[in-house]
Amino acid sequence: MDKLKKYYSPKMECSEICRRALNGADYGIWEWNIDTGKIFISENIKKIVENDLLGITTMYEFIDNIAYGKDKALVIRELYEYINGNEPFYQSAFRLKNKNLAWVLIKGKMSKSESECCRLFSGIMSEISENKLSENWDEIIKVSDRAFFLKKIEYSLNMAKLHNSRAAIIYINI
Repeated sequence: MDKLKKYYSPKMECSEICRRALNGADYGIWEWNIDTGKIFISENIKKIVENDLLGITTMYEFIDNIAYGKDKALVIRELYEYINGNEPFYQSAFRLKNKNLAWVLIKGKMSKSESECCRLFSGIMSEISENKLSENWDEIIKVSDRAFFLKKIEYSLNMAKLHNSRAAIIYINI
């Protein structure tokens, strides 16, 4: 017991514990300094997306670089809605374009730096393909995630309204 108390002393660096936890859980971390345009993307994220992500300076570029084409517009819109204060937090599940359409979950929140000089947007990313394919399979509509499917329909209808065009949904129950 004394060894355990000594090991977890108040002097132990929180960052060391966080690093081990993130590596053990296969999470990657990111942080975007909105005011300076600098972005940090951890090595774990680069492994998840199978891309070195060179030259990325914003979260919009990050999403554009990794998101599967059909998911990209929705993911960017969700990011835009959060950054403009329309959502309390950012969370998006989407498919990657470079990894056999693997699913990832990205979460984040904005805050001020300790010196209050800049706005920081920080968060985590994890691969959730196994969860998407096993837990969320919807037998009724035969897709891997009913919520994602419904969100895509809502987005398509909103885009049709915005561009004053027509849209149709066809539901066939056999």
